[in-house]
Amino acid sequence: MIKEAIQGIIDSQFLSGAFLLSIMAGVILALKEVVKKLYERIRRRLVYMVRIEQLDELFLFMERWLKAHHNKEYRNVIASLQEIHISYADEPRNEGESVSLKREEVKYRQENDTIFIKYKGVYVKIFKGREKLENANSLASLYFDSFEISTFFYKSKILQLIEEVIDYNQRFKTEQNKREIFTWDGYHNWNNLYDVKMKSFDQVIISERKKEDLKKDIDLFMQREKWYLEKAIPYKRGYLFYGSPGNGKTSLSVAIAEYLNRSIHTVTISEITDDGSMRSVFSRVKSNSVLLFEDVDTMFDKRKSKNRLSFSTFLNCLDGVFYKHGLIVIMTTNHAEKLDPALIRPGRIDFKMEIINPQFDEVKSYMELFYDCPLDIRKNGYDARYPMSEIQNICMSGEMQPTITEIFAK
Repeated sequence: MIKEAIQGIIDSQFLSGAFLLSIMAGVILALKEVVKKLYERIRRRLVYMVRIEQLDELFLFMERWLKAHHNKEYRNVIASLQEIHISYADEPRNEGESVSLKREEVKYRQENDTIFIKYKGVYVKIFKGREKLENANSLASLYFDSFEISTFFYKSKILQLIEEVIDYNQRFKTEQNKREIFTWDGYHNWNNLYDVKMKSFDQVIISERKKEDLKKDIDLFMQREKWYLEKAIPYKRGYLFYGSPGNGKTSLSVAIAEYLNRSIHTVTISEITDDGSMRSVFSRVKSNSVLLFEDVDTMFDKRKSKNRLSFSTFLNCLDGVFYKHGLIVIMTTNHAEKLDPALIRPGRIDFKMEIINPQFDEVKSYMELFYDCPLDIRKNGYDARYPMSEIQNICMSGEMQPTITEIFAK
């Protein structure tokens, strides 16, 4: 009896202790949750934070502004090798020396890190973080970066900082005469590989009449934005440049971006593998930009797809299902006869231009630009047998007189 009574007391005390401990644990968890919510509430009232995600162009702007204004805090960086394009004016050369149009350069960007900067008397925290995407379909898209910019109380300072970042980048592009070139990575992302000095219309050697016709069409499009909106017409424009290879179809597309002070988004056709990829190209491209599809004939044989991309999906995207305000779509092809009429009808392609081998006056203009002097040369039966790329190659590989003889010989 005594033994059972003692055991009962022990069991009762154990149960009481366990019950008490469970109550205490519950109270601690509840207090922890209360403290967490209280902290979040206080933080939301005291801290102002802006998040900038990698897919937005502002992410690139922030990277560039930090490097220019807070280079001392730019301690942990990632280095990558990139290819940059240079113009003749950028590179000194000796007589008879060929000029490389590309060179490699190391590009630096901030590693994931937390830095503190002083902006207009206020300390600002800038955190660059990286998230792992569980549904990524490649190593290229496995991680997603972002900036978080925060400070206590001073919301206005953060907003001023963002505006300064934007203003700086606009000045940078204007002063450096550079534009962003975005390439499609094939995994539903646009990547900015480099900024380049783009050719102007004056540096693109095509027929002056064709050049003026193209300029007039672009100018009219830019002037009629309000008219498009009033008529409920999607404010977009499509261009097709076709003709024999090596005559500047891509250069002309780049010159349009330069003329309009816009970034250019280029698509390698082999990266468009299915309907979802094509939809992402259009849905994620920036408004008021130039979207370039090179060698568009390699996507379809008339309406028959050469991969899993359907013809109807491409047409729907061009029609404006994923409409972006002010978007200019440019297609280039060496074989316009391979394109289905439905692809290049008005509303999808609004302006078509054939670009052929340069005529005598165009070659003469190019050579005067290349050698930086007027040339007294005659047509001598010039038969336009060379594309512009071959003319450029001949000029780069020889002296003036042999070049003239080779190009203009009967």
